[in-house]
Amino acid sequence: MTLRPLAVTLALLTALLGLVAWRDERRAGAAGSAFVDTALLEPSHLDRARRIVVREKPQSKVVHKEEGFEVRRVVEKDAPVRETVLRREGTTWVVASYFDLPADLDWVGQTMRDLSQGRLTRYLTSDPRLMTDLDFGTAVVRLEDEAGRVVRQLELGRKDGGEAYQFVRVDGGPAFVARHEAEIVGDPLAWIVTRVLRFDAADVREVELPFQDPREPPLVLRRQERGGPLRPALEPGLDGPLVAERAGRVVEKLLAEPMLLALPRDHRGAAAAAQNAAARLRLALFDGRDYKVTYGMPPPGSPGFGADVRADDVIVLRVECSDPADFARVYQEKAALVYARATTLGRLPVSRAARAAGAGNRQGRP
Repeated sequence: MTLRPLAVTLALLTALLGLVAWRDERRAGAAGSAFVDTALLEPSHLDRARRIVVREKPQSKVVHKEEGFEVRRVVEKDAPVRETVLRREGTTWVVASYFDLPADLDWVGQTMRDLSQGRLTRYLTSDPRLMTDLDFGTAVVRLEDEAGRVVRQLELGRKDGGEAYQFVRVDGGPAFVARHEAEIVGDPLAWIVTRVLRFDAADVREVELPFQDPREPPLVLRRQERGGPLRPALEPGLDGPLVAERAGRVVEKLLAEPMLLALPRDHRGAAAAAQNAAARLRLALFDGRDYKVTYGMPPPGSPGFGADVRADDVIVLRVECSDPADFARVYQEKAALVYARATTLGRLPVSRAARAAGAGNRQGRP
């Protein structure tokens, strides 16, 4: 065969292959278009799911925008991928990748609802060669059944024409543009309950409030009815609206403080802190439950508590409760609970003299 007939033959073969690829893509497009306006997640997917894997590569993004002014959270390009694994246990979920701590069902429910309300709006392609610039892998949400089989997998890529539109690949197959408002976060702290004292400040009937000065005995306060003012019970000279108001605010903020992180119970720094009590807060509730909350301070020279977390900046919280099934007790049986020192010990009044004078603590907080 001469060179010219060979070239003609190759051209015909190339055209034929192109025609086949075009025909296949048209068929895939027709099939893919049939899925447009369907949900990212269906109720049947959630019903079958026994395990959820969420992976996220942190992205820089605008977190606030108003009247031409915006606040952007900037993430380094080499920021590590974060992953959370949830496992269903009966009617609830635990974060299997974070000490099997109970999942925040409000957050789980909101994320799944947002994905269920999201819609595929436009078919793009079924050819992986045409997906290389869509940045799939920015986030992945994978639902698995009890045998580990994939029930639904969503690979999310870059945004497309606004924050609400994003490229998505469904079940490893075709790519679409999807419209949704789900926030996909791989950080396990977003998926656990970070407030472990699960009652309101108004539920406290009596409190022994410690001072930052360890030589000072605690201030005992009581209230007559739920939600009423906390009054000094043993020191009439301290009674007054200002003391009651500030004491109530301190208790409210201490109870609302979220956990900073969790560590293995045998972590050397956490174990040492648990044996080094800096202050103890005692609480009695109207429902009869009693709590003793201990703030343990890591001794000098303790090892670090993770990336960018110094031992000097944290405390380890321990809770004793008269209810053996109390939420906080369940938590600390699984992990050491680490809190920011400034917003726990730092919130306590400095001394009895300062409290009587109506002064705040040295951080300027109430």
